[in-house]
Amino acid sequence: MLHMKQKYSKKRRFGNIGEDLTNMLLVKRGHEVLCRNFLRKVGEIDIISENEGIIHFIEVKSVTHETSADVNHETRDVYRPEDLINDQKKLHMKRAIEVFIMENNLNNCNLQIDLAIVFFYKSGEVPRIDLIENIII
Repeated sequence: MLHMKQKYSKKRRFGNIGEDLTNMLLVKRGHEVLCRNFLRKVGEIDIISENEGIIHFIEVKSVTHETSADVNHETRDVYRPEDLINDQKKLHMKRAIEVFIMENNLNNCNLQIDLAIVFFYKSGEVPRIDLIENIII
């Protein structure tokens, strides 16, 4: 019996689109994208780029109206998609960054960790990307 490759879930499709949009924004801002979806046993980095001598490790979070459905007028101002990065994800990111640095002999490089939040709207508006630079994890 042949196994058919399963289609991506709706959540994963939004994630892929969010990464593509973020990639385009970074290139437009002068970044050279070095790697996408750097995946090792210890963790994953969505996008790794270089700009003005700094290596950027970028986590992309795509937020749909379904993701934030429980956000209402009372919680809207305190809803922070960046809080979706839990301690385990932070640890995996740190380890993946360490592996990338070691594999590419970048021990003395300038680096920073950035977070891109891609907001998809139910109304079909153009998605918005908020880039939060130089976060601490």
